[in-house]
Formats: sequence, C-alpha cells, structure tokens
Amino acid sequence: MGVALSITAFPMLARILAGLKLLTTRVGEIAMAVVAFNDVVVWILLTALSFVAFCVLDLVNFLLCFVFKAVDLWVEAEFRPCY
Repeated sequence: MGVALSITAFPMLARILAGLKLLTTRVGEIAMAVVAFNDVVVWILLTALSFVAFCVLDLVNFLLCFVFKAVDLWVEAEFRPCY
C-alpha cells in the first residue's frame, strides 16, 4: 500500500512549480528530476510486488486444489479434476 501511495502526480507538481515560477530554477529542476526518478522506481517496485503476490496466490490455489480433491476422493470416493 505504501508503494502505491508514494507515486507522485508528476504533472501536478510541474503545474505547482510553474505557478510559483520555480520550474526553471535549480530547485525546480532538482524537484522534477527527483520526482521522475521516484516514479520510475516506484512503478518497478509496484510491478514486482504485484507479480510476487499473484504468484503466491496461484501457488496457494494450486495446493488447495489438491487438498480439496483429496478430501473429495476420501468423502465421495470419486475423483473429479480441479478445473
């Protein structure tokens, strides 16, 4: 959740800095560079975390399928595929 919340509104910051006439100053250039770098890193982290989360969920689904099929075979003495 923290990763998703750390994504900045790049165009909004540019508009604020332009409104304050700071966009072309050294501080404005550094702020825009930091925000751009931060956004790239955060999007990469968010993608990686989503990938890991979905892999874990797929693994849990795979394992639970076998558990439920074993119980189904034991209770009903009939095997049916998971999907």
